[in-house]
Amino acid sequence: MIIADSQREGKEKRTITEWVQEESAVVVQTILQRLSPAVRQAMTTLDAIETGTQILTQSIGRQITEALMVSPVPDAVGVCRECGAPLRQVALHRSRHITGIFGDYDWARPYMVCPQGHGSEAPQDRVLKLGPGQVSPKLAAIITRLAIDVPFDQVPDMLEQTLRLKVDGEMVRRVTEKVGSWAESQEQAAIEDAQCGNTSVPTAPGPSTLLMALDGAMVHTKRWRDGHQGWHEGKVGVCARFEPKSLGPLAPEEEPCLSSAEVNYCVGFEPQADFLPRLYAHALQMGLDDPSCRHLVLIGDGAHWIWEESAAHLQVAGKTWVEILDFYHASQHIWAVAKAVWPQDDALQYAWVDDVLHRLRHEGGEILDEVWKALPPLPAAAQEQVVREQAYFAYHHHRLQYPQYRAQGFPIGSGIIESACKVVLKQRESGSGMRWTESGAQSIATLRAIHRSGRWQEFWNEDPWSQLVPLSRRIAA
Repeated sequence: MIIADSQREGKEKRTITEWVQEESAVVVQTILQRLSPAVRQAMTTLDAIETGTQILTQSIGRQITEALMVSPVPDAVGVCRECGAPLRQVALHRSRHITGIFGDYDWARPYMVCPQGHGSEAPQDRVLKLGPGQVSPKLAAIITRLAIDVPFDQVPDMLEQTLRLKVDGEMVRRVTEKVGSWAESQEQAAIEDAQCGNTSVPTAPGPSTLLMALDGAMVHTKRWRDGHQGWHEGKVGVCARFEPKSLGPLAPEEEPCLSSAEVNYCVGFEPQADFLPRLYAHALQMGLDDPSCRHLVLIGDGAHWIWEESAAHLQVAGKTWVEILDFYHASQHIWAVAKAVWPQDDALQYAWVDDVLHRLRHEGGEILDEVWKALPPLPAAAQEQVVREQAYFAYHHHRLQYPQYRAQGFPIGSGIIESACKVVLKQRESGSGMRWTESGAQSIATLRAIHRSGRWQEFWNEDPWSQLVPLSRRIAA
């Protein structure tokens, strides 16, 4: 059915395109013939020509759109969505105002009620897939795409400069957050399906390795659970499917290239334990259960919850499970030891850290016992700091096999997740003076994750704006 629908949609688009190509030549010639000498004389610069043409096409587009919007309503939609009873007409012409990409549309359509008391609606709105409010689906898509990249109050100026449309920042916020809330509801449904085992395995084989990483970034929000307002963590997950290429144990200090990897992002403001089911759902989308995916690699920082809970959610029988402590985070703790041991000697710190990190990268965590034994006697405060760092590396000892990881072509740095925290979340939600409700922050983050994962068009093919129409409406008094 999906294939058939897709083929039919493609045929309809080609039909519309062919018609436009045929008719536009006739329309253009007619317009050029009717241009008065005064208008021609005024359109001497390219800017004047483009401005005049834009005004013309906007006016024509608005008139054609309004004319096509009043087409007859098919009988099949004149029934109640809930009980299927034929709707009873209460008004032959009830007006509605819509702002679209060509400007403002005003038209009147029949208005009906369910005789069983399930509410009222205008069936023509359903045919046109209008969605809520006074914004057309196409304009809602444009607004949303702009608003996930720039602050809401910047979008009106962009629309006025490009489409000659006047909207306000508050409307931009409402539209974007409504679309984002629907996107998040779909995300939650996918998480529930994943938890219940209602998933499908990709039919085509893919790369042999699935890399998973998670981290967090702080956003100023008002938390819905307890009303607390302040900096709260948005957890970010990345799933990347790739084919590893070994660098070899003696290769230069570089990372495997993941630029060609298929990447899927997710963001959640829920508690840590509740975020892992979200990451699991995205891992399934990327082929966690795919037989051709043989290696599962988890990379992260030192946070215990990542390691202690992720395996239970993400590990799959029959697949190689690899945990890697991000090398950069490991290096920060090596530096902490150096500063505790030689607090006044920067040169000695640099020399010692450089040697230890080189050996750690090329020989693995086994060298650390030797490194600790070679440390000089320390005062009590410094010794306490060193003991804490030794305990850190003891906890992660099996995640420090960097030569083996490099030989297998696995990354040892968490650059992919650090970049995701910045690009997917912080760039949009951590600007100066920004304050969010948690639901608003989640809505925007979910939309940005969809876009950065390359699923934006697929998402809009589901008609999210029209999906926001209530199943029933209260009868106006």
